Amino acid sequence: RETKKVKDDNSYLLANRKTGLFALVATLVMTEFNTSTLLGFSAAGYSVGIWGLTLPFVFLFGLGFYTFTVAKKWKKLNGMSVAELFSLRYGSTVGITASLFLIFAMIGFSATYVKSVTVIFQPFLPDVNSYIVSALLVGVVLLMTLRGGLVSVISTDIMGFIGTIFIVPLLFYFSYSQKNLGLEEIIRVFPPESSNALPIRYIVSLVILTMFTYIAAPWYGQKIFAAASEKTAFIAVGISSVIVFILYAFPILAVAYLRLNGVTGINPEEGIPYIIKSYFPVGLRAIAFAVLFAAAATTLSGIWSALTTMLVGDFLLSAKNPKLGKDYIGSMKIFFGFAFVSWLLGNIFV
Repeated sequence: RETKKVKDDNSYLLANRKTGLFALVATLVMTEFNTSTLLGFSAAGYSVGIWGLTLPFVFLFGLGFYTFTVAKKWKKLNGMSVAELFSLRYGSTVGITASLFLIFAMIGFSATYVKSVTVIFQPFLPDVNSYIVSALLVGVVLLMTLRGGLVSVISTDIMGFIGTIFIVPLLFYFSYSQKNLGLEEIIRVFPPESSNALPIRYIVSLVILTMFTYIAAPWYGQKIFAAASEKTAFIAVGISSVIVFILYAFPILAVAYLRLNGVTGINPEEGIPYIIKSYFPVGLRAIAFAVLFAAAATTLSGIWSALTTMLVGDFLLSAKNPKLGKDYIGSMKIFFGFAFVSWLLGNIFV
């Protein structure tokens, strides 16, 4: 039904610039909540315990800074690509250069996301080659979003968001409820000196890096351009920063308690799948893994959509061809092409 709204490039790439508050919050949160960061952040809980909660502050401060500095301004620009700002201020050469670097960076990001979701689901098909498993996963994501572009991406994000806010707190609940542990046991397993593995200077550097790099994040720029208004953009990013912080805090605590429960000899990055397989009731396991897949799918499709929008806006539109076309089939082909490149690079280099 949603794909019927897609009639041209404007709807395929920018959802007609009419995205409301709830939908924008959902898509911003699910763009940032991805399996790659989830596995990496939660693994820190296994090593440093509660001190790992310093990591989600990267998004709380980073996206909070974005909220108050550029959220309204990007919507006011209301372009297609964040690289347009570089073209307006410094000329087309600088704008094109910035766009190319951003495109290459996002291709790298999407390759790591393909790899992370493959790591999660490979155990379900242990005898199948990882190229095939990842191709199946990427194919499912394409089935969900290729036809409808950003409209389908946002619709998928809304469903993933609802599932995520239900399942993610349960990761901590089921891990925490295995044993009744006191403060002494926590300090024994995670003594204060264990925080040295995650020094505060490292966290501060990540916060500062995120604050300034996210200003030009194409995957956020596209969603802001798709917002219904400047006010909607401002409020949505602010709410998203808090929700993303909370959603990453629960898995970190969950994996910290996994170690407190005496689980050793596992790869810390596999802590979340271990909790689901070992502690979740049978009926919830399938839902939990579906939510993990949704987290990967929404991030991947969001980046592919942003990549497509940048390529169209920065390279296919020109003075001779200044408007978006009525036929979005070309954009669909570009979307598919970026998905294929992400799959290939994720298997070869990550």
